[in-house]
Amino acid sequence: MVGSVVRVTQMCHQRTLLGLRETVLASPSEAADMAKAKRFLRDNGFTAIKHRLLHNQASGTLIFQDAELMDNVYCPEIATLVKCLTGCKQVFSVTHRVRGVEGAALVPGLAKPIRIPRNDTTPLGTRQALRYSHHDLRDAAEEAGIFAAEEGLYRATLGVKALNTVSQAFEELYNTPKVGPRYATYPVWRPLKPVTRDPLAMVRQRDVEEHPDLVFWRYDIKVPGPDGYWIRQLEMVKLRKETVPSSARLNADEVVEANGPTWHYLPDQLPDEVFVVQLSDTALPGTGATVAGGTAHGSPDLGDAGSGGARESVKVRVIAIW
Repeated sequence: MVGSVVRVTQMCHQRTLLGLRETVLASPSEAADMAKAKRFLRDNGFTAIKHRLLHNQASGTLIFQDAELMDNVYCPEIATLVKCLTGCKQVFSVTHRVRGVEGAALVPGLAKPIRIPRNDTTPLGTRQALRYSHHDLRDAAEEAGIFAAEEGLYRATLGVKALNTVSQAFEELYNTPKVGPRYATYPVWRPLKPVTRDPLAMVRQRDVEEHPDLVFWRYDIKVPGPDGYWIRQLEMVKLRKETVPSSARLNADEVVEANGPTWHYLPDQLPDEVFVVQLSDTALPGTGATVAGGTAHGSPDLGDAGSGGARESVKVRVIAIW
């Protein structure tokens, strides 16, 4: 299935899935693959890379079933990978989640793949995480001058706030007149067995924003933190209101189809093939943007093209600071 194209109709719009193994994982050397992965991440907002674990098992227990081992062994490996790919100075693990490991202490049961295309954090969601998710992350952001830059922007603009939930003016002004300290959010996603159904598929945020039938809808969720619950902003991909006929109520078995942009995935993805997905990056806004921007992702139902059991995977979401 290398380089394959699969079309699925789901979530009320058609998705074309394009395999990207030949693009980023088919070089004769790991160094060449790393160079390709870096370019693809910069140009598209996501990439795939070979990443073999330094450990096999720890104390006879699968590392993904032990929260302490995840924090102390696996997450540091992921931090090193993100540093190599991005050139950032610091990486902080905000959260990790295991999907489908039987008996895992991290998961009470088998979570179903999420079909709805989404972005797990907006630029505002990242700024919220800097402040409320972990004390060491907040301290690092302060040391890096991020909060001072945000406060300076607030004073210079007479009121554009970093945590304004309505206006996007903050992101557009953050690097004006000088570039602010850079930070970004990345989830790193690894399958725990070959993926033959429910793959992770990604699309560039700008492809969604430029599509005539699609729109991002932002919403908030409550997240536990060291000082109590805090609010993180996310967004999902939805059909524009104008796309759905206003005079027609759909029956339960009817859908409105819209031709969507091309999504990328890895057919039959293996456990040593990981995705690094950029969700937000302060280097994006403005005419001098040096990165592709955010990424929407979801888990499409492959229908007859899929086989085997439900996928099992581990995701670590990190914030990188330059």
